[in-house]
Amino acid sequence: MPWILMPEWNLINSIIYSLAAFFVIGFGVLERKGWLTLNYSKFRTSHGISSRLGMFLLYFIPLIVMNLCSLLFLEQLSFVQASIILAINLHFAKRCLEVLFLHKYSGPINWPTVIQIAIAYSGAAAMLAFLNRNPLPAPDALFWIGVLLFSVGQFFNFYHHKLLADLRSVDTSYAIPKGGLFDWVTAPHYLMELSAWLGIAFMSRHFAAYLIFAWTCSYLFARAARTHEWYLEKFADYPKDRRVIVPFIL
Repeated sequence: MPWILMPEWNLINSIIYSLAAFFVIGFGVLERKGWLTLNYSKFRTSHGISSRLGMFLLYFIPLIVMNLCSLLFLEQLSFVQASIILAINLHFAKRCLEVLFLHKYSGPINWPTVIQIAIAYSGAAAMLAFLNRNPLPAPDALFWIGVLLFSVGQFFNFYHHKLLADLRSVDTSYAIPKGGLFDWVTAPHYLMELSAWLGIAFMSRHFAAYLIFAWTCSYLFARAARTHEWYLEKFADYPKDRRVIVPFIL
């Protein structure tokens, strides 16, 4: 089976995918330069709504969008289609539950950030649901590799989120993370999220699914780099040999 299911390269699709590619590259560059920093976590502002409410909404809205679009676009449900729907539901449902019961927040999140992230995730969910009308005819080896990458990514993303939450069990101030892959990189939870989205891309195989993965890489690599710099500035004893997101490499 093909590694990539390409769209029909007519004029409309060429324009849409060209704009999407520009967005993928530009979003990460803007975040890395600090020109479009989304104001949550360490980069939050002093005003806004409850982070728990805001973060819940930005994950819950795309969860609803994914399911509504699946009901709208799909007339039948193959194993591959059901697997992709399940994976995306698990991703956003897990994040919602973490927001409600795991994460500890020390400040607000502003509405523009909530809206921007909710729109981006909802757009990705809607696109994946739309493309899921034309899935792989049957699972192949790369599909099952995708399932493995998704499962590993989700489990260890939760594991590292739990380590971060345990750091703040007494108070909500920041401390140097440790344990797991935190001993090697600043943002292992981002690396694991990338594993999950690559898994979804391998399960879907559509070109747009790879673009969504590329967009996630673009943003999370930039966010991880700025987070790494933040830790180095805030903590004089922050380990200088830690990499940003990929152990021993980057």
